Amino acid sequence: MKKKSDSKGLFEIVILVIFLFFASLDLNDLSSIKDPEIKTSELPAPSENIGNETAEPEKLKEAKFIADFKTEETSLSWNIVNDGVMGGVSRGEAYVTSESCLFFTGSISLENNGGFSSIRSFGQGFDLSDWSGIEVRVKGDGRKYYFTSRSGRFDFWHPMETKKDEWITIRIPFRSFYATTFGRRIPGIRLNSKSVSSFGIMLFDKKDGPFTIELDYIKAYN
Repeated sequence: MKKKSDSKGLFEIVILVIFLFFASLDLNDLSSIKDPEIKTSELPAPSENIGNETAEPEKLKEAKFIADFKTEETSLSWNIVNDGVMGGVSRGEAYVTSESCLFFTGSISLENNGGFSSIRSFGQGFDLSDWSGIEVRVKGDGRKYYFTSRSGRFDFWHPMETKKDEWITIRIPFRSFYATTFGRRIPGIRLNSKSVSSFGIMLFDKKDGPFTIELDYIKAYN
């Protein structure tokens, strides 16, 4: 019985010594302890792919350039289509500038039931079914233009409100394009982004006078 009592007494003495040790610590000393410094260079780099890792690589890209006008291959081929096909006298011309932009300029006339000028690409098709829409960067004259595309036997339009002498970026979801014929909207027909044969710009605001618009690039986005 005496040995058991001595062991219990020794245990209580040890507990008391530990308590007195921690009680003697200054709390201010504890608060002055700092976490070890972590250098930025030691942190892991953020992942570039934030989508589904099992998806096709093409679907993970942020943009697909269709035209940037920096080389002949990336400028596409273009046609001018004016209201002369209907007896009008509007005019338009287009060329690539030294700043690698497509410059479309001319003058609209309402004579002879005219009133439009347009430019459209030809000779190259695009499968854009992995993308959500089209992004363009333009600098206009404050007039309302239409960005156009063609799929099958229909043209598809979407309005572009420009700001005079100011570059703006416009994103157009494929679902927002609407089918047209002779400038009239056709309900119930959607653009097939898997088979796009042409892109373009149309001015059809029924206003006389000169116009100018510059196109920096066309690209598909997600």
